Amino acid sequence: LPSTEGNSPLVNIASTNGPAETVRDVPDILPRRPTDLPATSDPTPAAPVGPSEPLSNSELVRRCEPSVCMVRTSLGSMGTGFVIAPGIVATNEHVIGLSNISNVVIQFPNRPDDRACSVSLGWAVPGHDLVLLRARDLPSAALPLPIAKLDRLQKGDRLIVIGHPGGLPYVVTEGLFGSVQIMDGEEFLQLSMSVNPGNSGGPALTTRGQVAGVVTLKSSQHGI
Repeated sequence: LPSTEGNSPLVNIASTNGPAETVRDVPDILPRRPTDLPATSDPTPAAPVGPSEPLSNSELVRRCEPSVCMVRTSLGSMGTGFVIAPGIVATNEHVIGLSNISNVVIQFPNRPDDRACSVSLGWAVPGHDLVLLRARDLPSAALPLPIAKLDRLQKGDRLIVIGHPGGLPYVVTEGLFGSVQIMDGEEFLQLSMSVNPGNSGGPALTTRGQVAGVVTLKSSQHGI
């Protein structure tokens, strides 16, 4: 996630809205519009529904932070991920590099024993920079984060990103949903906040603690 301070990040939502033919082997834990893929036969249950009322920033972080992890590879790259279903962690493909999946581990910095979890590739969403990893030995506090209904998201709504920029654990950033940008046929949410390398793969959360998208890249990279 190359970045400079002050640029607006883009949050990838294409995996929830994209053409059916571009999404393969994805379990039914990602929200889709009615015209998109039907539910798959994968037994993984859907993520739970979030609270009905907006949360304070501190309560949102208290609830969601335990489900956000640090993703590391033996090659030195690092990013963020989050639990999206029991035993399933979502992150960006560019964080891990699919060819190096055997070298990937995830860690929850607030875990008392600081034990790393091994992962294997569960599903990839081609063209959307999104992978879902099967993870073992997740902490009991790492509950699946609920998924937002994007048709309820309005310009100006407050969003919060939790991630590990520069390897710093659990940095919280707040901003506003600015617009939807289309790049190469994919939809992205543009947010008015600053993120940095290490935030890639982390959740952008609504005020109800629901995942609206995955932090993916800087808008300045595409002249927006």
